[in-house]
Amino acid sequence: MSLIKCNECGKEISDTSKTCIHCGNPIEKKIICSECNKEVNHNIKVCPHCGNKLVKSAKEKISNITNKKNIFKKLGKKKLIIISICVVVILCIISIPIIINKNNTKASKNIYGNLLVVSDDIEVIASDLYSSWHYGIYEDYHSKYYLSDEVSLDYDDLDNYYCSYVYKDEWIYSVQCVTTAHEDLGHYKDIKKILDSTKTELSNISNRKSETYKELNNFYINLNNYYKLSKEYDGSFNSLKDDISNYRNLIKNNISKLDLLLNFDSESYISANKNSNNI
Repeated sequence: MSLIKCNECGKEISDTSKTCIHCGNPIEKKIICSECNKEVNHNIKVCPHCGNKLVKSAKEKISNITNKKNIFKKLGKKKLIIISICVVVILCIISIPIIINKNNTKASKNIYGNLLVVSDDIEVIASDLYSSWHYGIYEDYHSKYYLSDEVSLDYDDLDNYYCSYVYKDEWIYSVQCVTTAHEDLGHYKDIKKILDSTKTELSNISNRKSETYKELNNFYINLNNYYKLSKEYDGSFNSLKDDISNYRNLIKNNISKLDLLLNFDSESYISANKNSNNI
């Protein structure tokens, strides 16, 4: 560091000062032209006196290089941050649909599993319904003891008012005996509970345009109608066998499609859940 004189007040100050510490005058740095030995402003490239190209000092060169490096370093950091943000955004755009689809598949399999169990329960009741109807028309038995051989229910399960009226050609009583027994055992209530919860779970699936959702919804609708048939049949029509056969075909078709769409083994699933089946 060397001393120079302020061109305003004439007092000595450091050559690195930007302003005079005595009078506050802005200090304009000067350099000596190597050709004509005259003072010139340090920030010009050509000497105004002789036209000589001015060469900056090593100190100034180093300072400029350092400043440029700092600028590039700052720009590099900003670019890195921008690139990192872009990468994160792109990954989110790619991964979010994958995550949503994965969650939908998981939810769909859970719904499908519940519906499979319910379909098995409804089938048991529907089979009992048809067997009791057939028994009441064609078999000349007169007690719930013989009726229990035709249905999934035990003799003790059939202990209700209508079972005392099981006579030939009075098939409506045998039907009411069976449906009342299932009602008393809570089977209809359990099925309805799962169907209602399934309806809620279906409404939570985001992609309702998918083939899987449409087939699951059809499966639910068919089972709900099959459930109503098994619960509300009162002998007022003679197409019971055809109606049950129709629902069986619809449900079989649903299961076949959903097994393929969800890569699911429905037979193994139903078999594994037999122990937890209430009916």
